[in-house]
Amino acid sequence: MCSSDLSNPRLEMQATANAYRQMKELTGLTGADMDLFLTNDFYNQSEMLAAEICEYLPKGQGWQYVKEDRIAFDGDRPVNTNGGRCQYGHAAGASGLHDLYEAVRQMRGEAGATQVKHEVKRAMLRGFGGAQNLLNIMLEKK
Repeated sequence: MCSSDLSNPRLEMQATANAYRQMKELTGLTGADMDLFLTNDFYNQSEMLAAEICEYLPKGQGWQYVKEDRIAFDGDRPVNTNGGRCQYGHAAGASGLHDLYEAVRQMRGEAGATQVKHEVKRAMLRGFGGAQNLLNIMLEKK
């Protein structure tokens, strides 16, 4: 978990890097070890940049993954299989829980039409609370 000041996109990315570093140190895992990435996407570039910072997508290549539909639910590096806030809306305080719900549904194989095409053993969730805080969570199915 990392706190940042003001609504500055640069601080959001710095807080993302700090929270990710903490998760990596605690778990010994990286974004490359994840099967699914869910992230706050108020801005489309924020989604891609967060995925790169968290090493889920290779740095500087996120745009190529987007262009090739590789981040779609049926792609090899799915991101926001629930459509993200740009698709389902953003209920302040509840959208992070919606991401958690989506990750669990994907891990259980219960996501229906948007089920990821490979087994989801690990998922990373990156939440951003309006420049006050940023949280990086890793879920693992045993």
